[in-house]
Parts: sequence; C-alpha cells; structure tokens
Amino acid sequence: VTDSATASLADEELDCDPLNPDQSEISITPDAACELDGTLSNKDAKFQFTVSDLPASDTAQTLDYVLTAKGLSGEGYRVNSTVLDSADDVRLMKGGERGSIRVEPGTETFSFTAKVTANDVLTGDESLTLRLKQDGELLDKANASLKDLDCDEPDPDTTPVELYLLMDNSTSMLQPDPSTEKASRSNRLEAQDRVALYAYQQALEKAGYGFSRKGSGEVLSQNDFLDAVINNSAGDLAKVLKDFKVIADPDRSGGAQPMAVHLIQYGYAVDYGNASFDAGDTKAALEAAKTILAVDTPYRQYGNSIKGNATWANRDLPDPTRNDRFKGKGRPSSNLYSGTEMLGALTGLEHLLREQVRSAGDEQPTTLISMVTDGRPERRAWWDTRKGPGSDSITGESIPLPDRLGGD
Repeated sequence: VTDSATASLADEELDCDPLNPDQSEISITPDAACELDGTLSNKDAKFQFTVSDLPASDTAQTLDYVLTAKGLSGEGYRVNSTVLDSADDVRLMKGGERGSIRVEPGTETFSFTAKVTANDVLTGDESLTLRLKQDGELLDKANASLKDLDCDEPDPDTTPVELYLLMDNSTSMLQPDPSTEKASRSNRLEAQDRVALYAYQQALEKAGYGFSRKGSGEVLSQNDFLDAVINNSAGDLAKVLKDFKVIADPDRSGGAQPMAVHLIQYGYAVDYGNASFDAGDTKAALEAAKTILAVDTPYRQYGNSIKGNATWANRDLPDPTRNDRFKGKGRPSSNLYSGTEMLGALTGLEHLLREQVRSAGDEQPTTLISMVTDGRPERRAWWDTRKGPGSDSITGESIPLPDRLGGD
C-alpha cells in the first residue's frame, strides 16, 4: 500500500477520531521501533505494538486498524507488511496501511508489527501511529517512535547457513545499466556481481562471519561494507579482497555456524560450483567472494567463436550457424552466447534443494536464495528446435545440464 507521508501527517494532527468513553478499556502499547539492517539503503523500519484488554465476546470480532506516519519521509512511504502473532485466534483479514483483524472469542491480547519503507532516507525521528476501531468508533491508539523505542537484538541463529546464488552470464548482461554509470564497466553484469557480493556478505553475517582487514581481527561493519560495494567497481573490489580475509565474528554470541555457498551460472549453458567452510578454516569463504566477482560472459573469453570452448563440445551443442554469429547494429556482442537457460538454472536449483531436504532431514539449515537476471529469459530458437531457424517452438532437443545438477 502506498500513500504520502504528508497526508498521513495531516490525519495525525487533526485527530478526527476522539476516543469513545463508552467503549471497553482496550489498550495499545508501543513495544519497539527500529531501523532495519541488511537493506541497500537506510529506508526501512519496523514498528511493534501490543494490543491487550480486548472486550469479552462469545463470537468473533472484527477490528479495523489505520496506520499513520509522522516524519516518515516527505517524499512518501509504503507499508511493506503487517504481521500478527502466529496464534490461530487472531487473523489478518486485510493488510496494508488500512486493514481488518478477526479476533476469535476468548482472545485477550495479541501483537502487531508493521514494516515500512520510506521513499527517502530515515533520520531516526520517524514514528508510526496505530489506531484500532470497531464499528467506526475509535477504541485506542498508540505511537511507536524510532527516537524513543529500540528493538531488542534477536538471538543469533545457531543453524548452518546455505546460500544459493543464481547469476546470469548471458551476453545480454553486457547491455548498459544506469546503476553503474560511474563504474569501470557500466553494464548489467557489473551491477549483478556487486549485488551478489552484497547478498553473500549478508549470508556470512547470518552465519556469524564477516570480512576483516588482514591483521585487524575486527569485522567490517554492515554500513562500511555497503559503502564499499556502492562506491567501488567489481574489479576494484576484487583487487581489494587481497587485503582482506573472512573471519568468525569475535563479538557474536554463540559462535559462527558452518556455511555453504552454491553458485549457479546460467547463460547459453548452466554451470555449478560450491564451497563450504566453518570457523576453523575460512579460506574457502574468501575464494567464494573472488569467484562471485569474477562471473563474466563467455563472449568476453571466446568472442564470436567456439574455438577452445570445451563446454560447447562437452554439452554436445550444435555447430554455430549464421544466426548464431549475427551481431546487430550497436550491440556489444553477437547471438552466439546470448541464450539464457533460466529454466535449466531453476531446475538445477530445485534439484539441489530437494537433495538438501533429503540429506539434512529435520535439521534443515537456514536457506537463502539470491537470483539476478536482466529480465529477458530468452531461449535459442534454432537450438530448441530442428524445424528451421527462426522457429520459437520448444519441441526439439533440450540443452543438457551437468550431471551434478540433475541431468537433462
């Protein structure tokens, strides 16, 4: 749900809904308000409330709620999610900035959490007001402020972490990308490599690790790492990594957990590799970071040719035709490596996840998945069918996956 903060502030100041003294002594207590870490900008916040002393009733009740923001970005904001506690006796009927809650008989209290994203950066003075109504009458209201309340730090996870990265290395990723105008490579591949590295850093933090300058013994903070990713190209980041290592965070209670990262690269073919490590040996963690930043298109290596390309031969792909070698005017590459086997990548991901479920049993790890694409999952018409060039039917031979990713 999207609305302007200006309108919400007006609602707050006018306060057109005075409390009804004839209603029950229902109360709303603001529990916590905090900025959320792990996002690409300082725009996200969480506000928590406890609703108690609900009126007794022999039948289910419907409560209407309204969320209004104050100081939450003059450029506007949006409510990303509204969540109730998991009890079966309280259910969200309609969510967003305005919604309804169904409360079953006998319920006396429940919690309410709203996650909000501002269209501008947060200053730390923002607040969110929750109003509860019934039959159009205001029952109670409460205000949760970033300035006055803090969220308790959650207990660290003690389960292993598995990260699955799906990265597009088709030649269409060589097209320009506005987010990389000031980078050494102003294309989508550059943007993807850095986004994937940031996803990797978040997974490392989840498992209890972090990047540290050699000889420091301290983990680079979330903000410092984010600044480095935003302000440096993938090539520069790769060079800087030689001065870093991955260590278990010494300030994290509970210690670091085992972690594995799976990298599925998909373009005209699908390739897979993985690395795993624990607190006793994190060398593989740094090598994984270097690999993420090194993802590149086959066209850069082989040009408009398959000479020296062992993958082409090993997958028994058909010989290139004139269609394959065609390069449109103004295009950075030809059609030769332009196919995007997204289906193959997703099939491989499914295979790996099924194997994880089977092998880990009841002790499933924390599983994180990050996927980047240029938005054009195009298959090769003259590969997928042998009925003639230009056909878009997918009736012929499929492009085989590596055996470790589940076969064809």
